[in-house]
Amino acid sequence: MKLYLLRHGETDWNKEWRLQGLSDISLNENGIAQAKEAAQKYAHLHFDYVFSSPLQRALNTARILAEPHGLEVQTDERLCEICLGDLEGKTVEETDRDPLLKEARTNFFDHPELYVPTGNGESFEALNNRCLDFLNDLRTRFDSNSCILLSGHGALCKGIVRAAKSLPVEDFWKSGLQNNCGLIELEI
Repeated sequence: MKLYLLRHGETDWNKEWRLQGLSDISLNENGIAQAKEAAQKYAHLHFDYVFSSPLQRALNTARILAEPHGLEVQTDERLCEICLGDLEGKTVEETDRDPLLKEARTNFFDHPELYVPTGNGESFEALNNRCLDFLNDLRTRFDSNSCILLSGHGALCKGIVRAAKSLPVEDFWKSGLQNNCGLIELEI
């Protein structure tokens, strides 16, 4: 089964380096343009199904990419971005003012094996478990020759890759953060 992992288009919070997590932030004008450009760039790819996070930045990106293929977008709560708890909505400068938030943010990106969620945040293991659950569901429901587009988020897409390849948590960000409307191709 082929899975295409697409990160949503740009939001104002992306431009501000503000952590989004479960905050439901919409695409900005550039993000809409990025999604339209991606729809043209990837028009040659065949998709049987399109899945998306229900958060509007991913869902609107998915709708733009699904339209040329005449496909409906199916949302799934398991495809939401990781919940960042007390880090959500904060910039680097804002987290730097609080030693606990600074440590959490630094570990989240630089040492994921040491990351401890703040507030009601989600751990990398909880993200891994819901990504595994989603992948197992796909394997059960669809033919092994299916091609599926998944519109998601930075950490979510990395979580899908980690779950599919059984990677250790310390390698979570090893290949860097996926660009807005960047595509990762994965065999599952």
